[in-house]
Amino acid sequence: MFSHYIKISFRNLFRDKLYASINIIGLAISIACCLLLTLNLYSELTYDGHNENADRIHRVVQQLSNAGGSEISAVTSRMVGPLLVRDYPEFESFVRLRPSPSDPMLIARGDTALNWDSVMIADQNVFEVFTHELLAGNSDTALVDPNSVAVSQSFVNAYFGNGNSPTAAIGETIEAMGSSFRIDLIFADLPKNAHLQYDILLSYNFFNAPNADNPNALALLWDPSVYTYVMLPAEYDVNEFDSIAADFWNRYMADAGAQRETRIDYYLEPLRSIHLQSQTVGSDAIANKYYVTIFFAIAVIMLLVACANYMNMATARSAQRAKEIGVHKVLGASRKQLIIFFLSESVFFSLLALILALVLVEIIRFTPLNQILGGGVSLSLLINPTTGLIVVFGSIVLGLVSGLYPALYLSAILTTRALQGIGNSGGQIWITRKGLTLFQLMSSLSVIACALLMTKQLDYIRSYSPGFDKENKLIVRLQGADIVDKLPILKNEFGQQNSILGSTISLELPGQMEDSLYLFTANRDSGEAVAQGFRVFRMGDDYLDVMRIELVAGSDFEEASGTGATMPILVNEETVRRLAWTNPIGQLIENDRGTVLQVVGVVKDFNFQDLSVGIEPLMVTHDEPDYKSLPASSRPYVYRWLILDVAEGEMAETIAYLDTLFSELDPDQPFSYQLLEDTLNEMYRSQYRAIDLIGSFALISILISCLGLFGLSAFTTQQRRKEIGIRKILGASVLRIIIMLSQTILSLVAIAAITGSLLSWWIIGNWLESFAYRASIDPLVFVLATVIVGVIALATMILESYKTANANPADTLRCQ
Repeated sequence: MFSHYIKISFRNLFRDKLYASINIIGLAISIACCLLLTLNLYSELTYDGHNENADRIHRVVQQLSNAGGSEISAVTSRMVGPLLVRDYPEFESFVRLRPSPSDPMLIARGDTALNWDSVMIADQNVFEVFTHELLAGNSDTALVDPNSVAVSQSFVNAYFGNGNSPTAAIGETIEAMGSSFRIDLIFADLPKNAHLQYDILLSYNFFNAPNADNPNALALLWDPSVYTYVMLPAEYDVNEFDSIAADFWNRYMADAGAQRETRIDYYLEPLRSIHLQSQTVGSDAIANKYYVTIFFAIAVIMLLVACANYMNMATARSAQRAKEIGVHKVLGASRKQLIIFFLSESVFFSLLALILALVLVEIIRFTPLNQILGGGVSLSLLINPTTGLIVVFGSIVLGLVSGLYPALYLSAILTTRALQGIGNSGGQIWITRKGLTLFQLMSSLSVIACALLMTKQLDYIRSYSPGFDKENKLIVRLQGADIVDKLPILKNEFGQQNSILGSTISLELPGQMEDSLYLFTANRDSGEAVAQGFRVFRMGDDYLDVMRIELVAGSDFEEASGTGATMPILVNEETVRRLAWTNPIGQLIENDRGTVLQVVGVVKDFNFQDLSVGIEPLMVTHDEPDYKSLPASSRPYVYRWLILDVAEGEMAETIAYLDTLFSELDPDQPFSYQLLEDTLNEMYRSQYRAIDLIGSFALISILISCLGLFGLSAFTTQQRRKEIGIRKILGASVLRIIIMLSQTILSLVAIAAITGSLLSWWIIGNWLESFAYRASIDPLVFVLATVIVGVIALATMILESYKTANANPADTLRCQ
């Protein structure tokens, strides 16, 4: 029986090629989009899942609380892991990781010297805790020797060539930070959906990692510097850690905490939850889970729009298929058999669409959309039999869902009406069809409005004045004490260049501030001593002038007179507000080591973090690097950011000049640079990518909706052909008839405009809560989205209705 149904479906496919093409293409585009989004979502939802012990690995995070507020940080003390494993048997092992002190790090082998920004320091048991695909070497001995190093396949390819076996690099030596390191292990490149990304692992033993018996253990607990991961027994109840954390605090930190008026609480983050659920600062792996929800919703909407499109097209052809249905009934076919037949046809179309969808996905690999998706579009996941069966089963379900309503509708046509070639024309059917079209229009309008509003918000951030001048600022990283000591020479050289208006240095860049919150004690005007957390920014001479940061009170460092007993600092306006100072100049602040700092000036608030974070209290210290007496072993770790204010239109010339200059003054370091504006925009790369995705799928959703509108137009004109013929005989023009036929779609667009606008308003309102600085929701955006959808819908309707409206009324009435 099924072979008979498939045979008839093939005949219908070739008999009505336009109808079949529209249905198959609509379903194929939806399935392709759903596959793309599913592959993307799968990557997001399976972050760190490649680790065999992923369910047992947890990251220790800390919440620092004081009078200035509280903050949860991914970075903890290097003593937390050793003490937990020593004192509490629940913890089987720990591993500490931290970025290298020189980032990026210059690594040389022979004549090849490259900068790497994916270098981390790890304990020697990192390969026991985290899963790596080992290509060469022994993981039991790797990183035991202080001068050993483990590297990735990409690293080996960069220095030894793509054609060589990984084993060829084992035992080879590389140069970094003034030392030699031996390659003891080679691992495959980490999956893109791992929150830790590195190509080089240095041994923590090289940096004299402290253990649990370190005499300075208690003091080091207040110095957060590493990511700490612990291995727990299977099915360990994370809630039990609360009592351990409380005991840990009382045992090691309570006394010092009382003196500092600060408390640190520790929590466990399951490894799998870090990417989407972590609320910590100091972890750049955190994703916006709101986007995951949006992408999932878009995937579902795309499939529902395709289903609605199929239903509209199938029911619109009821008159054409009525005689076919009548013949089946006369020959004894029951309604159940007809339902099975129509469902078989829809499943057949859906499976054909799946084949076409797979082809589309493969084609997309070579389009810009692949880059928007992160360059990860690949059907390799479907090679897995289980995954492949799920995709096929999903397509069958899609076919059944799409065909169920048309099957019930078409099989219910009375035999007498069917033999006359007349389909059902009940009002309920018409309302259902309009409801499906309304859903398509509303979905398209909502997605377009969301994309426009998100773009408006990011454009607002891009154009928002952060409180400093970010244009025409060239940034060069000075790596190593040798080049930092040559700053006077550099400044003298820059002073002779007309294209360079000014130069300065800093230890931090705006938007790339350290995440550590430093605790200080300050006095209010009333004399009350309070603990206040500060972000600390270290800047060199002329920084305020180069960056156009306004000094609102007091003086700059160059003008401040040192007292010898205190260290001069600047604070921002937010600090003055938090501490309720009437006159901040001369106020004293003390750190936990007893160093006294004196406020000599107040700078206007500027955004030293990204705009998802509000302005916090900031302390600015003067940076005067002098490393002439620094030991040779420490000199490679020193760095500074050199910031140049370049004249308008002179950027290319200045870059060429700097390339020549640094090749002479620092020949061991390859010259590299970045623009401050690009660096700041990079912070919002994931948001722009998400908007590009939403915009792309909005256009695709409109395309599929147009196919559904084509079906509605076909049905409308088919049902009213006789009326149209009579109206033309009575003198109605083609334009008048088209306007008459368009009234239905205009009313649906109006309803979709209201419902879709309210839905997108709610969605964007929630999304904007993640930004401290927000653009207002402009109602004109909803008008624009309505116009876009309305014009496309009307164009589709007019293209279909024009043919009928322009037909000879005699032919139309004769057909009736």
